[in-house]
Amino acid sequence: ASDRPPVDLKGMHERLLTRFACGLTAELEKPNEQLCIDILHRKIKHDGLNIPEEVVRFIAQTANGSVRDLEGVVNSLMAYSIVYNRDIDMTLAERVIKRAVKVDDHPLTVDEIVETVCSHFNVSTSAVSSRSRKREHVMARQVAMYLTQKYTKMPAARIGQLVGGRDHSTVIHSCAQVERRLTTDHGFNDQVSEIEKSFKLKK
Repeated sequence: ASDRPPVDLKGMHERLLTRFACGLTAELEKPNEQLCIDILHRKIKHDGLNIPEEVVRFIAQTANGSVRDLEGVVNSLMAYSIVYNRDIDMTLAERVIKRAVKVDDHPLTVDEIVETVCSHFNVSTSAVSSRSRKREHVMARQVAMYLTQKYTKMPAARIGQLVGGRDHSTVIHSCAQVERRLTTDHGFNDQVSEIEKSFKLKK
């Protein structure tokens, strides 16, 4: 296997390159999130590690560039766990991911996302974190959760903690609600698009 086509391989004998080029070339796409989770489970089982499912999903969502990236993160987690004699948890995973995976120069934070969403819908950030069931508060809250999941790749449990201390099922339900509405409500779709444009202007 190679991470580039035969014509781009350098430093190899021309006869070998010709033979490779004559063979069947199949492009392997990046694994999706569920496949990443399956790969991680196999790696974790093989190495005899104990990694919470929340952390597994966080790695799958954040380090989904290649199988090598996934295995590299698990190896780093194992090394940190041994060296510092600590359990593998979200705090350690976030630390390792920052070192092991290439991220944007200025990735969006949850606070930035919530503030932008609240500004667009003209509601306070405290309303989003509150238990208010007012229509405008619920809409802003759900959009904030949806965009946080989309742009930060945080697991649902962590998003829920940061947006009013809610559980992961609430976040999953909110994101599903937003996704459904985006496909049926063009006005709502336009609003969410405007918010996303605001993110790009801030970067």
